[in-house]
Amino acid sequence: MDTEHLRDFLTVAKYKNFSKAAEVLYIGQPALSRRITGLEKQLGVQLFLRSSKTVELTTAGRVLQKEAGQILEQMEHLLEKLHAAGLGRGSVRALTMGYISEHINQTIKRAAAAMPGCEVELDVLIPSAQGDGRQPVECDVAFVLGSCAEPKTARRKTVLLEAAPYAFLMPAGHRLSQLDKVRPEDLSGETLLLLEVGKTPKMIRGLLDAASACGLRQAVFRKTLYSIALDVSMGKGIAFLPAFEAEKYGRLFDSLAYRPAACLPVEGGVFLTWEEGRNPAADHFARTFLKLWESAEPEQN
Repeated sequence: MDTEHLRDFLTVAKYKNFSKAAEVLYIGQPALSRRITGLEKQLGVQLFLRSSKTVELTTAGRVLQKEAGQILEQMEHLLEKLHAAGLGRGSVRALTMGYISEHINQTIKRAAAAMPGCEVELDVLIPSAQGDGRQPVECDVAFVLGSCAEPKTARRKTVLLEAAPYAFLMPAGHRLSQLDKVRPEDLSGETLLLLEVGKTPKMIRGLLDAASACGLRQAVFRKTLYSIALDVSMGKGIAFLPAFEAEKYGRLFDSLAYRPAACLPVEGGVFLTWEEGRNPAADHFARTFLKLWESAEPEQN
């Protein structure tokens, strides 16, 4: 039994729903069910009572739930001591998209400052360099905007930090500007302008599939956000952008309006992702960041 099994168990115990727990853990439900079944076989007890409608803890499951949190806390405390003794020294290359909140930026700086024996190199990727949302092979830790396309494995860790709202940018007099929110089914007959980012991210593919089924005319990819805004201002289509970008261009061009996106097949977010065990210093940095992130409130302007 390892800490990964305990985290899986605690997540299922928290939500009492395998589908929801699998979604939170970024693994498939069948894989999660196999892990829990394997844990039960390893321990020799049944942890959950399963039915078609409910999932409940057994007596043994309640005992493990009480103890598992303490075990994980003790393990994290031990790792902190080991890293403080020198395992956390070294170097870490962290990448961000640039489209991250000031709260994340400040927490990155605090995590780096908490590791004086480690050199943390922070690079910012332009959108076209991010690809499909997978962690670039040349970095140790990545903060990725979009949908998480990287499946969680035994070593790959992926944590959702913040939701990332998206919006549609359109001419001020466009029919969609009359709506409070724009849904995929509202895009019937429209040309959708999108940023070209290499392999199409999962979130964009989901939007295109849903909108195409409802009569989307076509999707056109552009290399820069500014060229997209210009095309929108000339009536060549409407754009799908991170909400803060749509708001920025909506204010930059008096002839443009923006509306929040709603009911997207795949919601966007900012994710922290890294491969555990490849670089001890990166493991320590990620754990330090998450501890600071969970304990701190966003700064108020």
